[in-house]
Amino acid sequence: MDGNNSLLIWFMFAVIAVSDAREHRISNASLFLIVMVSFIDILSTPEPLTSLSWSVISFLTLFLIGLSAYFLGALAPGDVKLLGVVGFVVGWGSLYETICWILISGVLVGIFYLASFIATRTDYLQYLYQKVLFKSPVEKTDLFDSNEVSKMYMPFGPVVVIGIAMSRYFI
Repeated sequence: MDGNNSLLIWFMFAVIAVSDAREHRISNASLFLIVMVSFIDILSTPEPLTSLSWSVISFLTLFLIGLSAYFLGALAPGDVKLLGVVGFVVGWGSLYETICWILISGVLVGIFYLASFIATRTDYLQYLYQKVLFKSPVEKTDLFDSNEVSKMYMPFGPVVVIGIAMSRYFI
């Protein structure tokens, strides 16, 4: 991602992050554009076949990691494709560091999403206030047994883009 078109790649990653945060959708066209621009950058390297083969191996590695997380119910299909594209773009040389920074950004963003989720739910706050602070038994309410199960959805696109940015900054 250090080639001539890296600004366009960063712009497309930002578009994907915003789109995923707003609509919980990752555009296949955006992912395809990133791959094509990255492919053009790879062709301009001194050894394009070697770079391309390592990028494909990185793509497959992150894609398979994402696919296994998808089968565990942790990721959506768009997130799996995004991880594959990230593998293709960053290449094998910095894949491990990028994965580590994506995981770190996932934890940090997850903490903020969890805090925001808890802060907007007064029933959770009351439960925590009574149960945790006073260590008193709380009547069993339908707080956790209701049919209206409120789940927290955290878009993974912004997490990935933040992780890539952190890896580029700290490497």
